[in-house]
Amino acid sequence: MDRGTKDHSRQCWIIDSFAFPGKQGTGNPAAVVLLASETNPNDADTQQWMKSVAIEFNLSETAFIWPCDRNDTHIQKRNDDDKLFHIRYYTCNGSEVDLCGHATLASASVVLHILGFGPGKKGVDAIFHAKHDILRTKVAPPISKISDSGCSAARIAMDFPWKDEHEITEVAKRSDVISMIKSAFHLRSDSGVLYVGIDCDEGDILVEVTQTLFLSLCDEEKVDFSHMVDLDGYNRGIIVCCKCTSKEEDNNTKGGEKTKTDFDFISRFFGPKVGINEDPVTGSAHCVLGPYFGTKLGKLKLLGKQMSSRGGVVECTLKIDESTKRVGIVGTAVTFMSGTLHI
Repeated sequence: MDRGTKDHSRQCWIIDSFAFPGKQGTGNPAAVVLLASETNPNDADTQQWMKSVAIEFNLSETAFIWPCDRNDTHIQKRNDDDKLFHIRYYTCNGSEVDLCGHATLASASVVLHILGFGPGKKGVDAIFHAKHDILRTKVAPPISKISDSGCSAARIAMDFPWKDEHEITEVAKRSDVISMIKSAFHLRSDSGVLYVGIDCDEGDILVEVTQTLFLSLCDEEKVDFSHMVDLDGYNRGIIVCCKCTSKEEDNNTKGGEKTKTDFDFISRFFGPKVGINEDPVTGSAHCVLGPYFGTKLGKLKLLGKQMSSRGGVVECTLKIDESTKRVGIVGTAVTFMSGTLHI
């Protein structure tokens, strides 16, 4: 067990992940809870406790992390300074999910930035062993200074799985998805729908629309989510996205005026099936969005904006070699609060 972990076994934080640099109230809040190294995630009582804590936080995701046993032969590390943790994710309704990008970013910020394992230590990674993936994270070089008073922020780079998608070509299934989009967003026509697909795990449906249609979609409070819940054929969420054909306001401020940025694509993510009507920023969705738009635009580096009431920025780098394909995801994490659990 790493020194200091035992003293912080119930310490917790709320981190705004994928925030716009220098802009408060953006990004996707995630709770991170640091547990003792002997935590058993398969224990029924532990699982119930994690569910209860996640429900109490009432955020889209709560991540639970605890140190790995360095003698475990399954642990993968590059050097002795790497920080090795297990990680599990629970949503605000107590559902466990296999992967969550913004909660991983928040957890990496805790390990590398707040607990002080990363800054000034070249080559140190925080490696998280999730249920089905090994997620490698590290401190990324800053691109701008966070100037808000009392703000604690870090840029984190994450190595995530690449998720391919395929087009839904079966007429009935495609028609069901388009009908859902029309009903959920109160559209009169589907003429702006360009593509309907689903990822390789059948977790998320991806719907590409024109930028004109995308920008006309109603706000979260007007969406009829019942149509998304009733749709069969997927397990997690609905990604609605478009290629950017013009510069988008990036919610950052410069000289008191909004600035505009050349985003490659913009998106929204809806997950009422897992208790999240609209997610502010969804890192894991970019495991699909990055490869999709990278192929479409012929680019290996892409900049995505997720539009929601909070909004956020996700940088994607496509990593392709002879044996593997991965997606590098970079975002800014801003610490909102820290405390101690008493349950």
